[in-house]
Amino acid sequence: MSKDNKSEKLDIVAAFVHELMNIRGGDSVLHICISNFSMFGFQSSNIRRVSGFDWRSEIEEGEKYDFIFGDFPLGMGKREECQVGSETLKIRQNWVEIAKSINLLNDNGLAFYLIEPTGFSVSEGRKLEEALNSEGYFVNAILNAPEGVLQPETSITPVFVLLSRKKTSTIFIAELLSESQGSAIANNFCSGVFGKDLSQGLSIEEKTFYGFHRVKIKHQTEKLETQYKEYEEYTIGEIASEISHVKHGESFVEKDNSVYIPKIGNSAVESSLYDTKIKHHNYFQVVIGPKAIGEYVAAFFRSDLGRLVLQSLTSGAVIP
Repeated sequence: MSKDNKSEKLDIVAAFVHELMNIRGGDSVLHICISNFSMFGFQSSNIRRVSGFDWRSEIEEGEKYDFIFGDFPLGMGKREECQVGSETLKIRQNWVEIAKSINLLNDNGLAFYLIEPTGFSVSEGRKLEEALNSEGYFVNAILNAPEGVLQPETSITPVFVLLSRKKTSTIFIAELLSESQGSAIANNFCSGVFGKDLSQGLSIEEKTFYGFHRVKIKHQTEKLETQYKEYEEYTIGEIASEISHVKHGESFVEKDNSVYIPKIGNSAVESSLYDTKIKHHNYFQVVIGPKAIGEYVAAFFRSDLGRLVLQSLTSGAVIP
């Protein structure tokens, strides 16, 4: 990505942040910069900026802020023990920085953190979120950063998670696509206005976010589901009598009424072992029980809706 193109992406983030701060007001801003991403290009001298993993040593006792912006590295494999209220958690190092900084937020403040694309949906993330909730901090919004904003450092598109002391049963989710749209998203978030898609902002139940890829697939799936609305719905677990896999170099034995679902790539789901195109260890063998016919199940997974269901990580997938 060219420097100008990356600057355009960062300008989208800046437009949202600028509008958000204008709407909410507040004088005190803490910018914690640990990554090399330079995600928040604050120029004002009123911004309190700290950097490095020892940033907390620069903070005086009693300091509180209306806004906290955490520009942290992503996907840090090292886990550290961290105390959040009465809970001792072992979480990735970049999330430790969230726990270390959130208590610097004013009662009416807003914290804005850069994190991985799946948010807090993994097990350790759920534990962290529950611990934060117990201390009175709640996720209010999750925003998808402009695609490619971190290139060339990484191709990952991160998300921004916004936390405050305001407890809600739903969270606001949206994409940041352009400067004008980013400003509009800030207005919609602050006003509690929801649209029909991610470009305007959607409302989802708390603790149901698994990544924007899943959100988009669900939206597409719902459009296609109308053609199946007269059929009964089952999960994979409900129609399967057996689900198995083999080790590298091993082979399946053909079983009646089975389908073969690929673990990787874009290979089709097959109802016959003879028709499989990749090595057996790259498939799940699913023996279908009496509720469905294997050939039909395979045909469904080759349909537009079926392919979307598979893309959304088939555990719990709905099969008409």
